[in-house]
Formats: sequence, structure tokens, C-alpha cells
Amino acid sequence: MAKRRNAVVNPIPRILLGLGVLFAGSLLAFFILKLRANEELTDRPSREGLVPVPRSLRNLVAFEKVQREDVYNREMGDESYFW
Repeated sequence: MAKRRNAVVNPIPRILLGLGVLFAGSLLAFFILKLRANEELTDRPSREGLVPVPRSLRNLVAFEKVQREDVYNREMGDESYFW
């Protein structure tokens, strides 16, 4: 009986398909994470009608000169106020 010859399979289409699926999955994950990050930023409570009152970030002594760094921290942003 004659031996069968194995057909030569070109691996390039499989590689391209795998890369395409990987790229599409990465793109989808990126947009989902970006959408969630935007939702988290907009989940802040509404402060309409509230007045910001500065919060002291350290203990203040009577009759001592108060500086901006004592009541406001840029890293904390709006959280350095009582609302």
C-alpha cells in the first residue's frame, strides 16, 4: 500500500486569526475599563446648594498665622472641605 502524503498546512492564517482575536479582545477590554473609570468619576454626590467650609489639616493654635497649606491640600482636592 502506498503511503499518504500529509498535506502541507500553512500556519500564517491561524497566526493572523489568533492575533486578530487577541487585538479585538484587548481593544474591548480597554474600552470597558475606560467606561468604568468615567462612571466612577461621575458617581460623586451632588453638592448643589452646599457651602464648602475649610477643614484644618493640622492642629491650629489660637492667634497663630494660618497658611493655605494648613487648610487646603491639592492632593485631597474637594475632600479638604466640609460640605
